[in-house]
Amino acid sequence: MNFYKKYIVGVFFAISVLTIGGNTSLLWADTYMGSADTNGDGALEKIYNAYNSSQIKITKSNGTNPRYYPISTGQWSLLGVGFVDLDGNAGQEIVINYNGGIKVITDRNGTSHTYNMSGEWSLLGVGFTDLDGYSGQEIVITCNAGIKVICDRKGTTNSYNLAGQWCLIGQGFMDTNGTAGNEIILSKNGYIVSTICDRTKTVHNFNIGSSNWNLMGIAETDGVSGNEIIINNKNIAILVLCDKINKSRSYGLLAKPWFLNSIENIDGVTGSEITYIYQDTPGLVRVICDRTGKQY
Repeated sequence: MNFYKKYIVGVFFAISVLTIGGNTSLLWADTYMGSADTNGDGALEKIYNAYNSSQIKITKSNGTNPRYYPISTGQWSLLGVGFVDLDGNAGQEIVINYNGGIKVITDRNGTSHTYNMSGEWSLLGVGFTDLDGYSGQEIVITCNAGIKVICDRKGTTNSYNLAGQWCLIGQGFMDTNGTAGNEIILSKNGYIVSTICDRTKTVHNFNIGSSNWNLMGIAETDGVSGNEIIINNKNIAILVLCDKINKSRSYGLLAKPWFLNSIENIDGVTGSEITYIYQDTPGLVRVICDRTGKQY
């Protein structure tokens, strides 16, 4: 009996020593999450999950000068790659999926803030890209049958409602109108290709006319800045969707089997050509020069 009393007293004493002065950090081992330049000084800091997931701890690479950011309660994790330049200033922000919302820590000025989300949501594609043409990436998420774009540089959120079924096509985020910033490229309801320009908050819809199409590539074909979206339409035409003028160009094909050969610049003039080959004439390469609107 005396042994158990001594054991309990000893454990209580050990815990008391560890928590003396309110410092409970010794009770929980810090979990290393990664390194990034979070304060903009050009050197990498180390980022830790600390205090049993109740705080994020940031130190210099040698472990000195710790800074703590409370996470409070609830489940959380790094969102996507976790460390991203969101505001265009020196240093990366720490981005967290936090209690169903998004928490952004800006260590450069010692602040944090939260974007509240409702319902189910997730990153769209890679989730981070420059959409407005200014330094710093936006956070792109899918939620409530639509897309939200969070611009942390301004602290704003833009919403785009999308009815029906939709998905990203190609790389999902590319410059299609020739101005700074990427567009979001989507397929909607099987027969519509859409581009969302968050910089101007405009949406262009290209009606393909049927669901029997597939993406051949996304490349600059007309010699003017901005990528075109190249579509195989029912194997009888190649469509070039030009987002910068909100128009499409169609190049008819013979009703016989063919395959794409390349999308590349072959004439030395700005803009890529589209080349294809009919299976019954394998030695003959056909060329579409979208810059001139001709094929040969």
